[in-house]
Amino acid sequence: MDARSMATDLARVFKILDEDTNIELENQDDYMPEKKTGHVELSNVHFSYPSRPDVLIFKGFSINIEAGKLIALVGKSGSGKSTII
Repeated sequence: MDARSMATDLARVFKILDEDTNIELENQDDYMPEKKTGHVELSNVHFSYPSRPDVLIFKGFSINIEAGKLIALVGKSGSGKSTII
């Protein structure tokens, strides 16, 4: 890919990012998000993808996520982030 093509693609990305998003609720004054309770827990998970059974993605993975908490799952492609979700 040449520099001109990259610049054109990048300009398209920035155009999309600069667009205003206009999401209107029917009645904004009364809007209250539903309160969630409970938690999600994974304990001692072992996992590999069927297409790569010899590559273990999780080996004894555990996580406990309390309701209302914000977390981030970070890792390289294929490390199991979407699988956890």
